[in-house]
Amino acid sequence: MLRWTGPITVLLSLTVGQCAFAQSRMKITLLADTQVVQPGQPFTVAARLTIDPTFHVYWSNPGDSGRATHVRWHLPSGYSAGELQFPAPSRISLPGGLVNFGYEKEVVLMTTIRPPARIEDQPKLTADVDYLVCDENSCKPGEANELGLVLPSNDSERQVIESWKKQLPVPAEKCEDVVRVTPVTGGLDIQWRATPKAIECFPNLDESWQLEDCRVDTTGMNTRVLYRLLSGKVKSLSNSPKPLVLAYTLENGQRRAIELPMNPMPGNP
Repeated sequence: MLRWTGPITVLLSLTVGQCAFAQSRMKITLLADTQVVQPGQPFTVAARLTIDPTFHVYWSNPGDSGRATHVRWHLPSGYSAGELQFPAPSRISLPGGLVNFGYEKEVVLMTTIRPPARIEDQPKLTADVDYLVCDENSCKPGEANELGLVLPSNDSERQVIESWKKQLPVPAEKCEDVVRVTPVTGGLDIQWRATPKAIECFPNLDESWQLEDCRVDTTGMNTRVLYRLLSGKVKSLSNSPKPLVLAYTLENGQRRAIELPMNPMPGNP
């Protein structure tokens, strides 16, 4: 599996021209779902990436090539930030049979912020965004530093966040679209409340494991997911379940995603 090796080889030779090129292919704005920060009340902040047509950026697992997008929030003392939340990606086919996992046109990457129990003033929140933007011919690294979040947010910002929250993967047992998930040899059976469309597999694995194959077969309101989970470059010391994201589209066109546990088992050495 190929990976972009930017942190080692690119940053030393990164030019102003490369950054300018990447920035010209991307518009980044910060959003929030709250008008006023309340003591002890979590709220959501987000980086909205608007991407030029024909270009794309990457999910947490970029696929056969690329590099994940990173957003780092700078917070006042006493505040804490949760993990970066990635909505369901898309499969992006490239020449040579490569497949990337990422986003075209737009994506909103969210983070939950937890304020302390006591605050005196409204906080100043800034973020750095580090990304790789690519088309089928080339890639350029880009970064935007110390972007400022403006509060209070407006209704439009909150609607954007709420819309993209619906595309975040949720555990299958908490998804209202799923009746049940049943383990079978080499995979899982899913029973749906309504037949989904355009079902896609996205493994969210580190180098300890590699998903060699993932097949999806849907008949009516039942889907069978068969996979082959192999040891990766780094030997894993754990046989605990590994995350698989299954993205799908509802009849109304809304995109959703569930998280499923992949277990090393007979047929999945």
